[in-house]
Amino acid sequence: MTCNNVDAPDSGRLGFVGEDLFLAGAATAESVVGKMGPKGKVIVSSVAIGAIWSRKRQDGVMSVLDKYPDIKIVDTVNAEGGDEQAYAALENSFMAHPDVDGHISFGGTDYLWGRLMENKKAGNADSKKPIYSSGHDLYEEKLLQIKNGWTPPPTARTPTSRATRP
Repeated sequence: MTCNNVDAPDSGRLGFVGEDLFLAGAATAESVVGKMGPKGKVIVSSVAIGAIWSRKRQDGVMSVLDKYPDIKIVDTVNAEGGDEQAYAALENSFMAHPDVDGHISFGGTDYLWGRLMENKKAGNADSKKPIYSSGHDLYEEKLLQIKNGWTPPPTARTPTSRATRP
């Protein structure tokens, strides 16, 4: 048996193929900070804040953001449920914090954030006030958002994939 995507070392697995979740989270934060600079306001989100994969990515994000005292997390959004419910949670957060400079997803919300930006006509890469976003779960919709400027492309990322053996 091999674990894919999320490791379970105590399961008796013979190997693991996936990402180091902590490093993946750190890479997303570094990407956003690399674009927006060392100060600003960010919203962080996930489709499952309490899930182990989300918590580990969040720990990685915080390991980077903690180095920047002038970056303030203005909201942590637990965007559970279907796309409509998750989108609504993100929209509510954005409406409460329209001056946000960045968004970091711990999982499953980055493409919804891009959809929100496009629908609100806010934060485009070519606008006077881009809103930088990075996250996980690369869908075709996300690629189109990057191509069309609704999610400014990330800076160079730290490699996070690895294969391990027992």
